[in-house]
Amino acid sequence: MKPNILTTWVIAPLLFAVFFVVFILIAVFDVQRDAENTAEQMMHQTGEYLQSTMMVLQKLNTIADAPCSDSFIERLRVEVFKSDSVRDIAYVDGNKVLCSAGSGFLKSGGLLDKEDLQGAMERKFWFNLQLMQAGVRVSVTAQQLGNYVIVEYPGHFQSTIASSAYDSAVVAVFPDSSYYFAYGNKDITRILQRPFVLGGGVACSDDPRTYCVAVEMHDAEMLTAALPLLTLGLVLSFLLALLGKSLADQMLAKRYSLQGRVKRALEKEPQNFYCVFQPIVELSSGKTMGCEVLARFQDDIGGLSPIDFIPVVQQMRQTWKFTELIMARAVEELNRCDFQGRAFYASFNVFPEDLSKDRAEIISTSKPLAAALNSSFDVVIEILETSIDYGSGMHESLEFLRKMGVRIAIDDFGTGHSNLNMLINFEADLLKIDRSFVDGSEDPESVRAKILPIMVEIADTAGLKKIAEGIETQEQADHVMSVGVELGQGYFFSRPVSAEVLMNYVQNH
Repeated sequence: MKPNILTTWVIAPLLFAVFFVVFILIAVFDVQRDAENTAEQMMHQTGEYLQSTMMVLQKLNTIADAPCSDSFIERLRVEVFKSDSVRDIAYVDGNKVLCSAGSGFLKSGGLLDKEDLQGAMERKFWFNLQLMQAGVRVSVTAQQLGNYVIVEYPGHFQSTIASSAYDSAVVAVFPDSSYYFAYGNKDITRILQRPFVLGGGVACSDDPRTYCVAVEMHDAEMLTAALPLLTLGLVLSFLLALLGKSLADQMLAKRYSLQGRVKRALEKEPQNFYCVFQPIVELSSGKTMGCEVLARFQDDIGGLSPIDFIPVVQQMRQTWKFTELIMARAVEELNRCDFQGRAFYASFNVFPEDLSKDRAEIISTSKPLAAALNSSFDVVIEILETSIDYGSGMHESLEFLRKMGVRIAIDDFGTGHSNLNMLINFEADLLKIDRSFVDGSEDPESVRAKILPIMVEIADTAGLKKIAEGIETQEQADHVMSVGVELGQGYFFSRPVSAEVLMNYVQNH
């Protein structure tokens, strides 16, 4: 799949979905937090009311006047007058009203119904106490502590629920581990029994845990509350998906780019570089005397030609690192081969910039080069004729390598401007005649056929063994041998192959 198709049809929608889900979760969290805050506010309102009524009841229980005396009744009336919510106060014995402040709710001699709930400190609650006032039946809330009962009208619990912006709410009182429904929508008491209800919130008093408030939003209310954030999330998710797609395009472009692939292989995935070996054959006997080690590239995206990746290695200035990587891989594979007791050699191409004078110390401490020199084959380093530069100190570096045991070959001879004096002073061991002088040389009338013997004579004068590159036919092999070339390399003998195939070739040639 191409990078642009991948990001357009996979990454961009996926990023949009991920971002939008995040915003949905944020909206859900916001709705949930609003419900919990509302429950908390209602719980505090209820708590303030219960605390105020508790203070009134505690104060009543400190009255020293004789129960139901004129002064006692007067004290009760004063407390009713001072309170905004208390409508009547009665003094009771058991469930019988002995006297009251005279507001008309609780009459002397009347009986109280059994309480709805008994809380801490034997505090009793009536949530929907039905009483008569002026001939009209009314529903009130009543609380008792000791011998005193206070009556509220209207009930504070109902007013708390009525003031909520939520359509449904409930107040529940917890005397122990159970709860008692007080007011509101009884259906949402399920919120108290479940760990999570979307749009539901519960808040309880701390200590003692005597009451809780539960609230729940309807679907329409939740959608209305979440709609602004969801709309913003929709827009931002689209923009973030576009941004993510752009970044993904850049990352994938970098990954799929030639530079990115080569850099990743050099730094993290060296296995993407591998070696192939092209046999070098003695023309007179047909025996394989050596091979040229060639670098290849293959990753999860595909293969690259050396024409493509070699310039990138040079641009990155990682040439010696690359050479060491290929050399180490070749040594590992060739050391498993049996060369039939012959003096076999492996030829490695080296970048000219690695042969400058200031690189000598780096090369001398190279572990892959040391491993190659201690292997079962000889090491040859190939230098392009066109890259020979005395001014860079290359001559001194090659001399240093020669002393280490490395043999030197001049590659692609004939494509540069070498002269006999330079070849003699360069002190190479092998000369590889470029394929352009082999192709068509079997035609005695061709220019190549006339130049080739001159090149052989120059090599002989310099004391160099000759290798003809690019041999593709028997006629070419016969002709270059007839003019004095000792070794040949080309598709006529073998294409570049793996070490295993090379070993089979050596055994048969």
